[in-house]
Amino acid sequence: MNNFYATKKRLTSLCLLAIGLISFNANSQCTAVATINETFDAITAMPNCWNKSGNVLFMGNAAVMYSGGAPTTGGVIYLISPELSTIDGNHLLEYVLTTAAPNNNGALEIGTMSDNTDFTTFSAITTPTPNGGTYTTAAIPANSGHKYIAFKFTYTGVHQGVTIDNVEWKTALSTSKFDTSKVTVYPNPTSGIFNVDSELNIAKIEVFNSTGQKVLATANKEINLQSAANGLYFITVTTNEGTQGTYKLIKK
Repeated sequence: MNNFYATKKRLTSLCLLAIGLISFNANSQCTAVATINETFDAITAMPNCWNKSGNVLFMGNAAVMYSGGAPTTGGVIYLISPELSTIDGNHLLEYVLTTAAPNNNGALEIGTMSDNTDFTTFSAITTPTPNGGTYTTAAIPANSGHKYIAFKFTYTGVHQGVTIDNVEWKTALSTSKFDTSKVTVYPNPTSGIFNVDSELNIAKIEVFNSTGQKVLATANKEINLQSAANGLYFITVTTNEGTQGTYKLIKK
């Protein structure tokens, strides 16, 4: 008799699962990861171990954070990464950001969270703007107890949205063997055109603004920032050996 009731209970649970009365949280089986390389290609639902709050659509091989067309006075949408094994200040976040709706009045913040279901733990790091579909790189500082990268989109009305694509979390290249004394960035401050002079074999030079957005990447040692806004920039020099050094530059 006991076996009969046990079997009946198992069958009832299976039926409830089948009709959706009991939900199964796939994230409960997730483990922390050291890297992320999410392209959102060919998916129509939330990728395994990611989380969201609000309207996030998966279409066009990307994640779309969209306010919708119904009358609204505003709100917040979150897209949250899988749990990371560490946020230690030695990693970079790369992603592609574009506008996904005709009314580009929303605001995107990128930050970290200690709990992927407690949105009060969100700590903002940078506030990027859509850049036409080119890669953006952000250095994520160490934050004790935080385990998730979060995209937070705040909208103020209908038809506002951003598209997130090609999200990558990776270790920054080592700078331990980079001889900073062998690179000179001048003039500094600059009015727009500056030079990178070095004895090292330089593979590429990247320019980031103060919010972590990549402004340009080049192999040329004379760089033109005349069309860029005045302010603080970071010049990252990468050698053929893969080592890196970063220098501050002021444009006036």
